[in-house]
Amino acid sequence: MTMNDHPLDARMMPSAGGYGRVCLLDAGDLDALRAAAGAGGAASDGNATTGTYARLAKLREALNVSGSGRLAIVIDDPDLRRTREFASLPRTLSAALDVAAASVANACIVVLGDALADGTTAFGDAGASSLSSVDTLADAVADTVFEVRRRIDTYFEQAPLALPADAAGAACLLTAEAVLAWLAMEASPGLHVVHGERRIAWRELAETVARRVPIPTRTDAAEAEADAVLALLETNLKHAERMLGYADGAHVPPPGIPSHRLRCDGFDWQGRIAARVAAHAARHERRDAPRFVDLPSARRITTGSGHAYLSAGRGPRAMLLINAFGIPHDVWHGFATGLAPDFSLYLADDAGDTPADAGLTRAYYSGPDAPARYARSVTELLDVEGIDAIHVASWCGGARYALALARALPGRIASMSLIAPSFAGAQDYDGADSAYENNLNTMCSLVARMPKAAASMARSMTGLLDKRARNDALEGGHASMFALPDSATRHWLHAPFVSAANMIEYSGQLLNFRAHCIEAERDTSIAGIPALLVTGEYDEMTCAIRARAITSAQLRPIQVELQGGSHHMVHQNAALLAKLVGTFVDAPAVTADALPHPRLRIVPAADRVEMEMEMESGEL
Repeated sequence: MTMNDHPLDARMMPSAGGYGRVCLLDAGDLDALRAAAGAGGAASDGNATTGTYARLAKLREALNVSGSGRLAIVIDDPDLRRTREFASLPRTLSAALDVAAASVANACIVVLGDALADGTTAFGDAGASSLSSVDTLADAVADTVFEVRRRIDTYFEQAPLALPADAAGAACLLTAEAVLAWLAMEASPGLHVVHGERRIAWRELAETVARRVPIPTRTDAAEAEADAVLALLETNLKHAERMLGYADGAHVPPPGIPSHRLRCDGFDWQGRIAARVAAHAARHERRDAPRFVDLPSARRITTGSGHAYLSAGRGPRAMLLINAFGIPHDVWHGFATGLAPDFSLYLADDAGDTPADAGLTRAYYSGPDAPARYARSVTELLDVEGIDAIHVASWCGGARYALALARALPGRIASMSLIAPSFAGAQDYDGADSAYENNLNTMCSLVARMPKAAASMARSMTGLLDKRARNDALEGGHASMFALPDSATRHWLHAPFVSAANMIEYSGQLLNFRAHCIEAERDTSIAGIPALLVTGEYDEMTCAIRARAITSAQLRPIQVELQGGSHHMVHQNAALLAKLVGTFVDAPAVTADALPHPRLRIVPAADRVEMEMEMESGEL
């Protein structure tokens, strides 16, 4: 008989000299056991999911039945692999399950010192799954490669992927097959730790992924100048290692606990990587620009006074998304997807039934009084939806609307997350308009004075953007490449410039935006609102120095920078930013340890001064 559906339970263990039954416990099971042991009683529904409770009940029954054959308890917990606090496991099992210590001592307790290379099969009623080490590490490399290729598909033809150094990192292969064989032939009662004998270096892993994509590679990164793609690759691999529970530093066997290295020669890890890369490549080929209205829960709300909102999600908390003026709402699709399970999301939509060309939005800065009208519409929305206070997330120029809203609705803004904010035209703060912001201002000011020039200016802006995507990124190296939008969604950025009519409308919006100097109101009236500022390492379209200065004066935010992030990270890295904002909303005093990925780093005050001395505004 088997006790759950993990791969270790896929077959019976030989009864001669082996273990007839195997029970696997995951991290959730161990948490429930520790809680029960601390409470002085058996695990119950109060501290375990339904699936966990069922597994622990079966384990308790098996340990209490005499003469039913020897039992193996296999433990797969990434945190336990990192902490190596193995010695207390027998006591925890005995106390939590309310079974005699002798019964636990007769069992073979096996801690997986490495994540299973084939550990993706779901197990138990709770539907938990054990991460496959090969899949997770291959994903870290493939995610890096395809994040670059989403910007420029042929980038690696001009700049081959730099491989990590030989000593940069490695992982060991451990398979369910090897653990089963060891349990059948060599296991004995007591506590054991098992590891895989086959070591795969990061360089070998990255080279295997690159060969399957395929893209060219190089090995001279140590002699070359700083390589941003390699740095991102190594950051992603470190995150994968942490998810899998690999401990920092060399493996040191716990004193007094037998440690075993198992051979896993029969496992086709290269074939598994090939399948994983093929899945990434297929998704890359199918990529397109998503639409906000296609979200499963999307609906359109029109208030009694005619204000229109798009809504998605059915979560218990409410969040207002404030878009960049002129840009299609679809940029928020991925972000909304990540938050929809836990939030009800709202996004101002254009009033009326006549859409502009290419999705140009008219929801913001349609006139000098637009921010005040927006605040009134949000008040009505909150009242209609029965929302006392709402969280706010803004992108680009939406930051000024967010600040104005916080001042107009005291007590009704629960938190503010400002992503890549633009404060173009702001005065009396550190920083300056970026080259892109200056170019826009020049062209839009000309169009406002001479509408007949709109068609020519629109062609000029489109030409500049196309030229940069076509040539400058390859000539400008990694910084210029990372600053680009994804090729499949580049048309979102072009929306204001696809026609003379759009150019005229957008020019008016931009001039209204630059005149909306809400940041000039220097007081502490909104400083108590929990705030998060997210900037991109390679955002060349706005000025991070100014964003830090203004938000620090207005809000006292937690400041986070995204490694490899561009101005377009709200959709390029939507899933990660949704996790970050969700983490911040849950616990506004975010610490470095709570960040969901090492690509994200909190910018300390000392670093901000140094960065502001070194940073330069980007150029088109």
